[in-house]
Amino acid sequence: MQPANRDEAFAALELDPGAQPAEIKRAYRRLAMRWHPDRNTGDDAVDRFRQIKAAHDYLVRGPAADDDGEDAAAAGEAAMPRGPDQRESLWLTLEEAIAGGVHVQELARPEPCVECAG
Repeated sequence: MQPANRDEAFAALELDPGAQPAEIKRAYRRLAMRWHPDRNTGDDAVDRFRQIKAAHDYLVRGPAADDDGEDAAAAGEAAMPRGPDQRESLWLTLEEAIAGGVHVQELARPEPCVECAG
């Protein structure tokens, strides 16, 4: 879905090649509003919106920009492993749940790994 080059990205945003960052931002916002799936129920709205987002990201962040980390995985970089989820109980009265309140909760944090400092 990512554009093959800058010219393709400019074309997806309906801009002339070499447009300034402010023009890129305006075009992205205009097209995103027009093609957002919540506003446009056409069959191709989702694909067009993704194309616009990818073109904007390509022009603003560069060709290696990827929000889901696929490029890092392709480059052989490993993501930091996540630790297990922590669960704690919090008891509230009905009034506190409705009106809100402040509770100080202390969570136990495991020490960083000595080998990987993670």
